[in-house]
Amino acid sequence: MDTTLILGAGDLEGQELQALTRELAANLNRETDARAILPEGTGPLGARGAAALVGQIVLTVMSTGTAAALLGVLKAFFERRPSLRVAIRRPDGSELEITASGLERQRLDQTVVMAREFLQGA
Repeated sequence: MDTTLILGAGDLEGQELQALTRELAANLNRETDARAILPEGTGPLGARGAAALVGQIVLTVMSTGTAAALLGVLKAFFERRPSLRVAIRRPDGSELEITASGLERQRLDQTVVMAREFLQGA
């Protein structure tokens, strides 16, 4: 079953958010064992249905080590853009939202455990 990442940032919209989404997907493919793909329909902004998929990444082929690797990649993105928030949506529709504060040094271990447990329920 696929898991979806949904990115948001108060200071980013449209093309800027989608560029960040593409960059994150490339980093996830390079640095984790997950396969990160942009969903169909993420064509040019203004195209019908495209706006609903901006900021989304579908993760497939995930293992037990994926949560820690995923959060390591996200941490680098949060350091660059503290306004970023990422919702992880399981196939059953439940979501876990991660913000920059959840990846601070003192909370990182706790966030990794929560994300691992959440992803294992997928």
